[in-house]
Amino acid sequence: MTRSIWCVACLFCWAVVTGCAACKCPPEPAQAGTVSVQRLVFRDASGHNRIEMGVEEGPGSTFVIRDSGGKFALRITSQDQNGTNVELVDDTGKVRTRISMKPHGESELSLVDTVGNELIGLHTETGAGPEVFLAGPGGQKRLLLSVFDNVPRLSVSDTTGRTRISLGDFESDSNAHGIQVIGAKGELGVQIVSPEAGLPYLTVHSTGLRRIVLQGGDNGDQKICLVDENNVTRAGIGTNADGRPYLALVDENGETRMAAMCYETGDWSMGLYGKTGSGQMQFNLYQKTREGQLLVKDSNGRRRVVIGVDSATEPFIKLNDRNGNENVALGNDPDGNATLRLLHDNKTRVRTFLDDTGNPAFELLDADGKVVWRAAR
Repeated sequence: MTRSIWCVACLFCWAVVTGCAACKCPPEPAQAGTVSVQRLVFRDASGHNRIEMGVEEGPGSTFVIRDSGGKFALRITSQDQNGTNVELVDDTGKVRTRISMKPHGESELSLVDTVGNELIGLHTETGAGPEVFLAGPGGQKRLLLSVFDNVPRLSVSDTTGRTRISLGDFESDSNAHGIQVIGAKGELGVQIVSPEAGLPYLTVHSTGLRRIVLQGGDNGDQKICLVDENNVTRAGIGTNADGRPYLALVDENGETRMAAMCYETGDWSMGLYGKTGSGQMQFNLYQKTREGQLLVKDSNGRRRVVIGVDSATEPFIKLNDRNGNENVALGNDPDGNATLRLLHDNKTRVRTFLDDTGNPAFELLDADGKVVWRAAR
């Protein structure tokens, strides 16, 4: 009976251990039910190795599955220095998929092309965080999703490896998130920012300097600003909180020199401004009366000259004193006749005009507006 059991063991050794042509019964093992081998090989009916398991020289082990032609299909290796690797091999013998666990806990999943370039990778590194990337034909990373120091980021790179688009928390400000579009030389091109405090904004850069800013305000206003090389806003267009539009042009010192805006009443105004302390010109269009005016103001902002068309579509010119009171008025009366008036304290004291027949007249008036002297032809 004992002899029969050992013959069965001989048949097992002949089938799976080394494939030798002859087999001798091994010595009786030290412990019943235990088989101690260094390498196991499973062969198919044609004698081709299909599964191999073994302990390699040094502290390592392997598990291999081969195809019907004897080429690697799956290979698992484990070594103290290189960690554990699972590799899927194509019919040319090249590794196309690799799963690895490094000795210090790092792990990775890689999909590889026929020349060994990693095209898709998922890596984790101790102290660095995970990353997933897609690479181009040359193995250059083109799309990278990573988490570093608990900061997530998505990056798109060109064929030279330069990052051209970055999405996530900004390296310069961990309290801001957004998208950055980067030029071929590494300079910032476009940036969309969403800060932790405040509203999002967009900036367009040139030679590393921001030149265009699109931003919303806390009260609902929206604006687009053009910025010079000294970081001074030189032009702005936008809408205020209730949706009314405006346009402003600014000098190098940040002072507004031209502005156009719409008021709540629907009136439009455009102003030309001098430097601080100088006069200004303003064009007004009143929605309700359809009147148009040109105003010339002094350095104190007082109206000194008013040129316009009144609600009766009659033109006029008015000159005001330094207190803003009307002194001289030239225009047409309601009948369309030309009239010149001289005023004091906003009261007409001298009036000259042409009547309906074209004859001139000259009048002097008292403070109550009564004619005290008149000459006519």
